[in-house]
Amino acid sequence: RIQVISKLKEWNIINDRDKIHLLGCSVPQEFGWYKDLPYIESLDTSNPVMAGVEGIEYSKNGLYIKPTSNMNTVFENKKLNVDLIKYNVAMFKQINNL
Repeated sequence: RIQVISKLKEWNIINDRDKIHLLGCSVPQEFGWYKDLPYIESLDTSNPVMAGVEGIEYSKNGLYIKPTSNMNTVFENKKLNVDLIKYNVAMFKQINNL
């Protein structure tokens, strides 16, 4: 995605006044790659939650694999590690300076 956004900027399809919302991510540190791009205005992702559902704990550097779970596959899951999910959400914010 960073390559596509870079090419759109290079080709003057987007400019610094545009407002782009990013939906989802492969790894949490991905959003740090956009920190100097003023047109990236917002983002949303279930990555920290899905990682927590799978029992995956974020490291201080993020993740290097994308969780395979999604909201459709875990919607009825009653056994959630809420503490791990909260930890991953906090780490996501820290990793991306949010």
